[in-house]
Amino acid sequence: MAFLTNLFGGQTNGTHETDNAAEVVENLVERVETSTVPEDRRDALKALRSLAKKVRLPVAAIGMNVYMEILEKEGNSSEIVSIVLEILVAVLCDDDFPDEGQDEIGERLAEMIVRRKTFITSIMTLVESYEFAVRRAVIQLLTALLRHRASEVQTAIVEEPMGVSRLVDLLHDTREIIRNSAVLMMSELSRAHPQIQQLLAYENSFQLLFDVIDVEPMESIVIEDCLYVILNLLRKNPKNQQLFREASLIQRLAVLLNSFLYGREGEQDLPQRDFEWQKQKIANVIFLLQVVRSLIAPQDNSQSNTHAAQKAISHSGMLKTLCSVLLSEIVATVEVLTEAIITVAEVICGDYPNQEYFSTCSLATDVGNRPALIVLLLSMNTDKQPFKLRCAVFYCFLCYLYDNEFGKTKNVSKIPQLLLLDEQ
Repeated sequence: MAFLTNLFGGQTNGTHETDNAAEVVENLVERVETSTVPEDRRDALKALRSLAKKVRLPVAAIGMNVYMEILEKEGNSSEIVSIVLEILVAVLCDDDFPDEGQDEIGERLAEMIVRRKTFITSIMTLVESYEFAVRRAVIQLLTALLRHRASEVQTAIVEEPMGVSRLVDLLHDTREIIRNSAVLMMSELSRAHPQIQQLLAYENSFQLLFDVIDVEPMESIVIEDCLYVILNLLRKNPKNQQLFREASLIQRLAVLLNSFLYGREGEQDLPQRDFEWQKQKIANVIFLLQVVRSLIAPQDNSQSNTHAAQKAISHSGMLKTLCSVLLSEIVATVEVLTEAIITVAEVICGDYPNQEYFSTCSLATDVGNRPALIVLLLSMNTDKQPFKLRCAVFYCFLCYLYDNEFGKTKNVSKIPQLLLLDEQ
């Protein structure tokens, strides 16, 4: 056990139980190395798998060379390979530390694995296996490694021939568990790496992710995962944003928003206002709106990119839909309403045709039509409204005025009079 203590900086407790566990692991690893009976090797690996969560460090450190050799040389033995992959997933993932950066043992083990020169090559070869257990485990292993050692794994994948392409192909898998696991893996793969983000976009990832969304229920967490990947690929990435616009995918966002609000075409849903929105549906809509904002946020995008996206969003009908949310034709939650107001603000910011359209939107009341701007400004005067919502309204007001001389001179001058009439 001394070498384990030295390797991991004294992470082991040095207890009698740990020493006994190490001895058991050593015996099992020796059986895997020396046994000539396939069933005996398989049983020894299964025993190691059962111990992996309980005694992560001995199972990983003592058996690592054996596991690596199996992955490199026995790729055709699906059962053995899948067990080894499951062992590695188990030792890398600690349920007590679900967030990356907190699990020091997992970090060190991931570093040990990634530094093996031929490891990623072996893993990328196994990705092409259609065997369910192998493919599921290899995706889970890649996901765990990306969470612990993202930069090294991303670099290694880029250096592999067709590395990104092979991973994107996993989205074609018709088995939901595999496909959904691949989406989760892509959410880690697409983080903070512009080259991979661009490769993913060129490999048709946007369309494939929308295809996944189209077959999922509106309250599915898989939709959130897909939108998260899309958001990663678009945020602060002008080339990917251009690809997204040119592929007419803003129109698919508009269709998806309508589906969330009114139900999918052909579905006999009751009006949405009759039900409370489920938490997952709220999360999905907020992520969708964040995807829209990634295309138009003034602080993240060039003026030319922003105006191109604003024009496309207006032509898709999404601005009209969002304004209907603001004017309470659709009863949404406060969280969705706040995000929708911010989204409308950025769609109209500095874009006169969109500002003009917004100024024509109104809400029918007993005393006549009330302009959208007045509806929003009145909500700011209500103490019961959440502070974040009131800030969103003020932001929308500022965006309406931005670079809008007509709005400043003609419409805003009427606001005090309209507010006074409303109070009467």
